[in-house]
Amino acid sequence: MHIFNVHLYFYFLDPKVEKHLRSLFFVQLFLCCFYCQTSYATPKSNSLETSFHLTNSDTIIKLDGYWEFYWKQLLEPGQFDSSTPPGYKLVPKNWESYTESGIKLSSKGYATFRTRVTLPSDSVLYAFYIPWLRSSYKIWVDNRLLKEIGKVGESKALSEPQFSTNTLFFSAQSDSSVEVVIQVANFHLLSGGIRSSILLGSADRIQAKRERALSFEVFFFGAYLVLAIYHLLFFFFRPTNRSPLWFGLICLVSGLAGILTNETFVFTLWPSLSFVLHLKFEYFLLFTTLAFLFFSSTPFFPAKQTGL
Repeated sequence: MHIFNVHLYFYFLDPKVEKHLRSLFFVQLFLCCFYCQTSYATPKSNSLETSFHLTNSDTIIKLDGYWEFYWKQLLEPGQFDSSTPPGYKLVPKNWESYTESGIKLSSKGYATFRTRVTLPSDSVLYAFYIPWLRSSYKIWVDNRLLKEIGKVGESKALSEPQFSTNTLFFSAQSDSSVEVVIQVANFHLLSGGIRSSILLGSADRIQAKRERALSFEVFFFGAYLVLAIYHLLFFFFRPTNRSPLWFGLICLVSGLAGILTNETFVFTLWPSLSFVLHLKFEYFLLFTTLAFLFFSSTPFFPAKQTGL
């Protein structure tokens, strides 16, 4: 998305520079479209799809559909009571958009999601790509705890949020159907639940997708960094024209925002990044960008300038 933000700032630039930046913009847009061509097998969201099928190990599927949903319950495998029918909720979606008995759920709370996935008979290693589930979670596959991110609890005092995306590997048992159980708790953010698609495929396919996402993040960061350095140097040699200064700073902040707020690169470099520090980075970059935009607009209102 930062590509389009930079494109909006072209009118701050010299027309000669604008021509080259537009060329770079269309190159980035082409690469972005190429990257987005990954195909997924997705069940129809308007049908009550309560299980998923990975037809072969060469595909990646999104686990988008209806999952069993147990609000205000933290259940582990083996604790599900067949006498109590579950509710079914569409994933991915904020759980404050869910209703129970006609009442809208709060963004603060905890719940358990469960589904089943049928796997092909190939004896390969499988993997989930788990986006950030707000704001802590635990996941099991066939009674095996794969990962706990943060600390899942029934209150704010018993919970601990953590920002993290993960690639989790597992091998299938003798049968070709596995149970997936996810506990999610959120007491720290305005929105909770499974808000992004969970991906499933062979370990090789999931790992290749993650590496491709990482390479694109690094490429875009490099493009922003080159733009930032070029315009900051331009301002250094011609300090009377401040437009390159603000544009260079906007490019620098946009590049940092892409690296720090996306879901791949930052955790490769800094896997122990804390939840609070990550939020501080996000808000700092947001308000810094707004400040630079304000300063960059002052040349268009000379009568209102106050010596900035």
